[in-house]
Amino acid sequence: MTDAATRRALLEATHDFPGPYTFKAFGPASEPFERAVVEAAAGVVAAERIRVSRRTSGTGRKVCVTLEVEVASADEVLAVYAALRAVPALAMLL
Repeated sequence: MTDAATRRALLEATHDFPGPYTFKAFGPASEPFERAVVEAAAGVVAAERIRVSRRTSGTGRKVCVTLEVEVASADEVLAVYAALRAVPALAMLL
């Protein structure tokens, strides 16, 4: 099984599709970073299917942007992850 097939099978075994899926992107607390995270996800799924929240670190220098996305399939989850990995200044992705 390829890596993509393994990831898809794991997602399908642990999540119900269609349904909500949560992504967390960590990076600098800046408007450009937060906008890039949302735009990356919106490049895969319609913006209406994305709920956004943010939490800034105690020092105010870092932010966690949480996206709750209504996804149709495991393939959509994998596509959003791929888009988010391309965001400049991304420090960590969950």
